[in-house]
Amino acid sequence: MQKYRTWIDPRAAVTRSQLNQCDIKDLASSTMRWALHLSDKEIAYLEQHNADTLGRFDDPKIYNEEWKRFIDHPESQPYKVQRV
Repeated sequence: MQKYRTWIDPRAAVTRSQLNQCDIKDLASSTMRWALHLSDKEIAYLEQHNADTLGRFDDPKIYNEEWKRFIDHPESQPYKVQRV
């Protein structure tokens, strides 16, 4: 069973494909790396359909922690760019 309910925006999938063909440089003197590319519709879907995790607007700390967990979870793979 899946942990997250996900949906792929076809427009964003095209953009991710293009980004994966580029050499994206790390940010802030190589201290940050771009992990995901999500369209505004994908973000809204994920937050709405995963209200108990990704949609925790009531607590910014929990909200950020849940997004970090999502980035590390295998179900985030379709949204990743520059996969290593």
